[in-house]
Amino acid sequence: MRRWGFSENRDIISDLPQSLIGDILTKLPIRDAVRTSILSSRWRYQWTNMTELVFNSKCVNRPYTLDKLVNCMMPCLLLHDGHIHKFKLCIPPMGNSPGIDQCLLFLSRRGIKELDLRVDIEVLGPPAPGERQLVHTAIFSCQQLTRLTLCGLVVQPPPNCRGFPCLKHLSLDLCTVTLEVIENLISGSPFLESFEIDYNDDQLALTVNAPNLKHLTMAGTFRDVYLEHTPLLVVVSVNFISQAWEGDVFMKLPTTYNDLKFIKAMGVNFQEMNEASLFHHLILHAPNLEKLQISAVPIGYPQGNAADLDVWDEEGLADFKFRNLKSVKMWDVSNEYDIEFIKFVLGRSPVLQMISISLEEDCIGKLGMVNQVLHFRRASPEVDIVFFD
Repeated sequence: MRRWGFSENRDIISDLPQSLIGDILTKLPIRDAVRTSILSSRWRYQWTNMTELVFNSKCVNRPYTLDKLVNCMMPCLLLHDGHIHKFKLCIPPMGNSPGIDQCLLFLSRRGIKELDLRVDIEVLGPPAPGERQLVHTAIFSCQQLTRLTLCGLVVQPPPNCRGFPCLKHLSLDLCTVTLEVIENLISGSPFLESFEIDYNDDQLALTVNAPNLKHLTMAGTFRDVYLEHTPLLVVVSVNFISQAWEGDVFMKLPTTYNDLKFIKAMGVNFQEMNEASLFHHLILHAPNLEKLQISAVPIGYPQGNAADLDVWDEEGLADFKFRNLKSVKMWDVSNEYDIEFIKFVLGRSPVLQMISISLEEDCIGKLGMVNQVLHFRRASPEVDIVFFD
């Protein structure tokens, strides 16, 4: 009996478009993708043409070990018969394996475009510095890379490495890497548009020389950051760590950032002179800023050099305006220094549409702070002031 025009023997799965089959396979763990070979003759070995491969703890049975992961990965790579555009490998922090090195050598010869190599933090937590694995030098032969993410690894390029000529996105997360290597990777990647780094080993004075950089995300123990040649910055996200950012971070800005539209700053201590001055200089060099997000430090946070309460009332700022600022979000507000910054923003933002404020849970005098803010002069008659938990 036929229903809905289909034959009893028709293989609906095999009639799926090739592009849809590829999309289905990329959504599956690699182990399950390989198993789809039993669905029908059409699906047999379809996985060998997958352009995106992910190897992680889902590929093997417990306990999750490096040997099990390598034993799963190597046969899949050897049987793979197509291009590999994206490759992600999450490894346990338990020493190096020749299989990992062979894998990276294999990928370097396949014209890989996007590579994500990391210690599997979600399963085993971040590795201690002594447990981080050395990145195989074969990675630096992948000259067609457009995106590179390294997490929890030791990064030591060969002496002849000059960066990546096609790289647009670089992320270094909790890696053991020297200042020289970081700067060489940045300057040796002339098309770099996005750079993310989370670094906690030493206090570095980092110079960023990237003429096409648009997105900069930084967290960790940096002493100084010099934006030597980054005229196209659009988004800056900085996570402040008190007692670490002690130099003239962002103070020696060589240019005005006319393209900078969004600044996100986490853990800003407006009571501390260095941090207040840092943030002061950063936003004043972004005249076309449209969106600003800030988290202040909680009550009881360690203080360094005390900032002046009138830092936002300097004579040179008399005519300053945020002429394009439309949205501000600030949370963990807890003291008069934070309130003074809110006053400055409200009074200098003629097109501001909304400012959202969250008071720190344990701060004293919340009602008084709310009344202060609501009575500040507003440069924008249309601004909404919203308080949220």
